[in-house]
Amino acid sequence: MSPLNLKSWIAILLVGSTVWTSNAQTIEHVTFYRDAALVTWKAAGVQGELVVAQSRSAMDTDRVRVFPAKGNGKLGVSEGAQRGALSPEGEAQNKAWESQLEELTIELELRQAQLDLVEEDLEMLRANRTVGGTAESILVEDLEEVSDWMHASFRDALYRRVELRQEVAGMQANVEVIRAQQRELKSSRPHVLSAMWPEGESGEVWAEVAEIQGAQWAPKLQLQAVGKGLGVLQQRGRYRLDLPVPIAGNIEFVDENWPGFSGLSVGAEGRNAVEASYARRPSKNASAGTTPEAAVRAVGHRFVLQGNMSVGEWPMGEVVFNEVQVPLRRRFIGVPKRTNAVQMRVSVPKQGLSLLLGKDIRFLDEAGIPGVKPLRSSEDSLLIDAGPTLEWEVQRSKEEALCHRSPLGNRIQHRRAFLIEVTNRSSSPGELTLIEPLPNSRQLEIEVSPEELDGGRLDKAAESIVWSMNLKAGETRTVKFAYDVTHDKGVVFSEVD
Repeated sequence: MSPLNLKSWIAILLVGSTVWTSNAQTIEHVTFYRDAALVTWKAAGVQGELVVAQSRSAMDTDRVRVFPAKGNGKLGVSEGAQRGALSPEGEAQNKAWESQLEELTIELELRQAQLDLVEEDLEMLRANRTVGGTAESILVEDLEEVSDWMHASFRDALYRRVELRQEVAGMQANVEVIRAQQRELKSSRPHVLSAMWPEGESGEVWAEVAEIQGAQWAPKLQLQAVGKGLGVLQQRGRYRLDLPVPIAGNIEFVDENWPGFSGLSVGAEGRNAVEASYARRPSKNASAGTTPEAAVRAVGHRFVLQGNMSVGEWPMGEVVFNEVQVPLRRRFIGVPKRTNAVQMRVSVPKQGLSLLLGKDIRFLDEAGIPGVKPLRSSEDSLLIDAGPTLEWEVQRSKEEALCHRSPLGNRIQHRRAFLIEVTNRSSSPGELTLIEPLPNSRQLEIEVSPEELDGGRLDKAAESIVWSMNLKAGETRTVKFAYDVTHDKGVVFSEVD
């Protein structure tokens, strides 16, 4: 687009020599979407060139909008951006590396020349060993003396060759390291977007840059047990965004994907560009000392943070949107027929909670030791399968004296009897559910009497016997149960449990 043909726009000029640390551009606002981030920049300048935005990745018209803060300016949108120049610190570091490379190159050439001379000496020694038709013939009068000299010369030359090769390899590796550091420094320069004020114009310029390369966020729940049946439930956001400069506060997270721009930047010509195309300008009344609890505002899963987090110093991070103290109920589940390990399940009432749920949750016990655990949601609770615990012990054994096998005509009946001992080794009372799966073959007839279940109940749907009990700290309890299994002759039935 030529400046001579503009009606409501002028061209954006890309100047690669611009020092990217100048012009005092600031990030005023960041909106994280699930798959992108919208970064709003502010810059101010007088007639002439002005850097309006920076990015770690190339910018194009599909994800950039530039407009003046007031309606009397005339600005357009760039077709791209060029790499900015190195900062003074970067230039100094690059010059230091260039000096090191020059010294290494001279030393490397010297070592390579020495290595070439050693290789020539070895070739000459090998040639003299083969004179006369055999490898041991040497055309000199004193064979023994020259032979000793030849062996010593070979040994010294071989040792020197090994030393020189190691030195050359080390210097070449150092050269590659420095060159890699130079490439990394140059690639770390952000892309710089520059604009040009027309004659007689000046003021504040806003730019919106949609970062789509790696920028994203995802919800994360964290629950920490604090004792006495309570826990702290936090709703967090794990984000990724690589910015050239940091921003503190004025950051929001939206639970949707990037919707795209609704059009090009609005031309000034009597219209207020901010009101027309920039609806998310940050509030000037934001308090830097606002606490996280008071600073976060969630409306339809849109989390707005004012002054309690910083983005830009590191490309990845995690922020707390809100936290609430919740009642925490622990239940312990044991299936001793399958394993002696007792599993812990934690439940939290969902009443009053508005949460973005994922497949897992970060659970921390009272000691603060974290672990990522599966998360399920029932109608009224969040259910966390926290895994095995060492605070409970369970042992199952077969009571052989009470077991027997009896023929019943064309059928056979098995009497089965077991004993389960459980111990609460923790310092707190707890609720335990014991589950005893029954044989599930359709060729078996199982008869269970409630009087022989020692307080347990038959769960017909799950084909299991279930006990629910509360144990005090340090308490041990034993349950005994028995049932009968009958089947036709010829049916294979294993009595091993």
